[in-house]
Amino acid sequence: GLSPRQFPMGIDAELLAEVSAWVKAVSGNTDGPADASEQAFADWLHSGDVLCELVNAIKPGIVKKYAKGTKMPFKQMENISFAIEAIRQMGVPEKDIFQTVDVFDAKNLSPVLTGLYAFGGIIQTTVPEFKGPTLGIKARK
Repeated sequence: GLSPRQFPMGIDAELLAEVSAWVKAVSGNTDGPADASEQAFADWLHSGDVLCELVNAIKPGIVKKYAKGTKMPFKQMENISFAIEAIRQMGVPEKDIFQTVDVFDAKNLSPVLTGLYAFGGIIQTTVPEFKGPTLGIKARK
């Protein structure tokens, strides 16, 4: 098993719960953590599957192919980077883009949470055809 990862203090529990619920609702991936703990959230995102499912639910086919269910670390990291690239393409500004390592190593989930929160707001403007659950503040054009 994995050794417990150390999380820095100061993760906003409300933000974590909100982002986690949104990712679960949009991706359709119900294996998500019942409890909104950082550890459970990090483990859920670790393989990149959920993030690829998330972006494809918002813009179908934006990630053409990824290694679903892989246990190979380099493939998992590749999955995460595909999803990040899709998030970037859908208009999230560079300052809100998190890094593959933020998800994979899960040492600092803050950028992942704030990045996904920003993503949820921006797509309401940049992907108007997406009619799923909303998150965050709708970006003004």
